[in-house]
Amino acid sequence: MNAVQFVPKAKADARRNVEDFIRFARDKLKVFGAELDFDAPHWPVGVQIWGPRTREQSLSFTKFGGFSRRPAPPLNEPFGAFAKAYIRYGYGLKPTTTMSAKIAAMRALEVALGDNGIWEADSGVFNEAARIIRQRSDSDAAFGSGRQLEAIADFLDENRMVAVRLDWRNPIRLKKDHRHNLSVESAKKRRDKLPSPAALAALPDIFRAAHGTADLIITGVIGLLIAAPERIGEVLALPEKCEVEEGGKYGLRWHPEKGGEPIVKWIIPSMVVIVREAVARLRKLTAPARALARWYEANPTKLYLPPELARLRSQGEITRRQIAEICGSMVPTSPFVRVLGLKAVREANRCKWYRFDEVERALLSWMPEGFPVLDRRTGLKFSNALCVVRMNELIPRRSTHHAVLEPINIVHVNGFLGSGPETRSLFERYGFKEPDGSPIAMTSHQFRHWLNTIAQKGGLSQLDIARWSGRKKVEQNQAYNHITAEEFVATIKGVTVRAEDVKVFGPIGELAPRDPVERAEFLKMQMPAAHTTDVGFCIHDFALTPCQLHRDCANCSEHVIIKGDPRQKANVALRLEEAEQALAHAHRGERDGQVGADRWTAHQAKTVERLKWMQKAHDDPAIPDGSIVQLPTPEMPSQIRISVERRADTNVELKKLLDDVTLG
Repeated sequence: MNAVQFVPKAKADARRNVEDFIRFARDKLKVFGAELDFDAPHWPVGVQIWGPRTREQSLSFTKFGGFSRRPAPPLNEPFGAFAKAYIRYGYGLKPTTTMSAKIAAMRALEVALGDNGIWEADSGVFNEAARIIRQRSDSDAAFGSGRQLEAIADFLDENRMVAVRLDWRNPIRLKKDHRHNLSVESAKKRRDKLPSPAALAALPDIFRAAHGTADLIITGVIGLLIAAPERIGEVLALPEKCEVEEGGKYGLRWHPEKGGEPIVKWIIPSMVVIVREAVARLRKLTAPARALARWYEANPTKLYLPPELARLRSQGEITRRQIAEICGSMVPTSPFVRVLGLKAVREANRCKWYRFDEVERALLSWMPEGFPVLDRRTGLKFSNALCVVRMNELIPRRSTHHAVLEPINIVHVNGFLGSGPETRSLFERYGFKEPDGSPIAMTSHQFRHWLNTIAQKGGLSQLDIARWSGRKKVEQNQAYNHITAEEFVATIKGVTVRAEDVKVFGPIGELAPRDPVERAEFLKMQMPAAHTTDVGFCIHDFALTPCQLHRDCANCSEHVIIKGDPRQKANVALRLEEAEQALAHAHRGERDGQVGADRWTAHQAKTVERLKWMQKAHDDPAIPDGSIVQLPTPEMPSQIRISVERRADTNVELKKLLDDVTLG
């Protein structure tokens, strides 16, 4: 007799729901195009996700690993089909700028599932997927992939695609402080995210000295990047009519790329003149490209010809020289014929002739994908875009193409900033170098890091920084905060020696005036080094001893806060809430008679007391904002007292000794 495996109804229903979902996404959805080959391991998606960029993009539903000569194999089926359906369906509901975290989560989930179907997933499978992600990445990218895993788990629960509800939450946490430790490598990473002082000093001179169409256009883009913390894609997707003036304020209409709401970014008064000039430059110099775009909107099947070449449209055949003229070159030996793949139809008088309709068809194929729409997120057309040019207009050594246009892209901008493989940088051409004689190089994204760091130093609220930067979540600010420990120590070293101007509070503030050395010199000795924590700065000298209170900063005497710092203040409030919850839990354990609960209660009570002290210091109007405040020295028992307490649990007689033991 043949045995039949029993399949619980819940599992059968879950599998059927998954299969129905895959069929729906494959056969009904048109996201990424009606002609999309759903079963292919690579989906060409072009500019539909990545905004105004000319480079072709694709989504790869493949396993971890692989490289150009040996690509990774496709995801196993039927999981691969589920992954594709999930991506297609999710993008249709909410288009996003990047898919890397989702794809990484899918790859990890496939490994964790093994030979099982997605409908058989449980919390153990998702825990294993999270472990794989952590193992493969030690950066905050792991947190993003973990969040995507959580979203997949919620999706499976909501749509009954698993037999047993998951209720799974992402265990991966952001590494908040990894950018601010004391290692040489971390210091270099911080520096690399910011433009060098030489670059910042050179850019104003270059902006004023710029000449020639290409340099004026790129310096116009730089003028916008340096005025507010924008992503390069957001600048390149600005409409021509982006300026707003209201109540004496000047701003630009903005569409953040990563989930932020459309806003008007008001420009600070000191930068208004620069931004006005930058917009004016771009509007004037990109006008021919917008005019070309409007012509093609009215004549989508015809090739644009300048008025002096309009006669060629009526000719059935044209010469190599005439093709070069159409393409903007006066050099008849230009390689356009070879690049276009044209074949001569006849030869006469040592001259080759080519069919005009073939030339027209070949050149129209060079038009940007998605034309007339430049940015699918906003529906912005090339004819209304501020950052659009004719082909080769940003490559000085080439002739500007009369008949084809393109968007300005990140490769153009980074090339002019010295981070491209071909273009000579603006710094090089205008005679600027680093102090050691090396070339200056930077990227467009470094402006965003620099402006965010300035905002952090200036004490701008975290909510305002997030809004100014076009972020959806305030916690993302930390990735752009590059205030270093050295800058903190420099603040301490700059403290005035006059007693009436003292800006140091707590034990150090009380001790320094009685020391025979000058206050500033005393502070240099007391705080030779520092590193950031989530609630302040640790001034412990790790060259002497390791930390004996790891991550228990609230109960440490070598911890200081900067009064009024918005990030520290918010984190103190969060820690206090967590500590009060832990204290309540400890009280319950003590009432239930749990062993050791009394000690845990005492510790949490002390932590709550210290955090309240920190919160009170932040709110104290008598302490100026920006002051360095050291926590009062906590009551720390000596090793002798700790030893006696431990033995007292088993020997009642020793408890009498406690009153005679002094603090060490």
